[in-house]
Amino acid sequence: MKYYLPLLLFCLSLTACKNQKDIADNSRNTLDWAGRYQGNLPSADCPGIQTDLELKEDGSYTLRYRYQDRSDSIYTENGKLKWGKKGQQITLEGKEKPNQYKVEEGALRQLDLKGKPIEGELAERYLLKRPEESPLNKYWKLVELNGQAIKTTEGARREMHFILKANGQLQAHGGCNSVSGNYKLQEDQKRIQFTGLMSTKMACPNLGKEQEFLKVLGSVDNYSISGDKLSLQKARMAPQARFEAVYFY
Repeated sequence: MKYYLPLLLFCLSLTACKNQKDIADNSRNTLDWAGRYQGNLPSADCPGIQTDLELKEDGSYTLRYRYQDRSDSIYTENGKLKWGKKGQQITLEGKEKPNQYKVEEGALRQLDLKGKPIEGELAERYLLKRPEESPLNKYWKLVELNGQAIKTTEGARREMHFILKANGQLQAHGGCNSVSGNYKLQEDQKRIQFTGLMSTKMACPNLGKEQEFLKVLGSVDNYSISGDKLSLQKARMAPQARFEAVYFY
């Protein structure tokens, strides 16, 4: 009997070490999972569900989604996320099923009603991914201009923003007038130049900020981007304009 006891203790220690390793190597502990994930999830009665899911380090989440081609309504849900025992998948508490996702490197894979992986031809479409850190094809809302916070003023037709289309065209709005033009972008060097800027000629009160915005667009030559925030500047000067990405517009 005395020979079996050390062997038993050795086996138990190996099992404990394996369990600790499994816990240490799970998605919750090894992946940088907090952040925003986006995608168009399949739907039975519309082309897709435009989805934006933000996981926060405090264990909460914010889910925004819109049914494409059905309405312009944007739905927002907030709640707590719960990790599975193995630390590989999460449940969005308070949300109707399907509300479970497998946490992968840079992505969330939606699971079926029973919490199992979805199979079939559409399997790879049930995926939300981290957005690329690129200024292209995003709605950049102006939040600061020459050091001053921007608020949409009374009488403004739209908030001030711009979108860089993939074809090299600029689509923007100064609050009163629509703005168009072109841009040259060097993403590897964070260089940008706006050219051929033109705007409509609508008469509105408080056109000063709009004109200031257009002047900044015409003068900047580089940018910086971090997640959902972008700034435009000239040379090594302080940022002349700061923007935040808006995902439903």
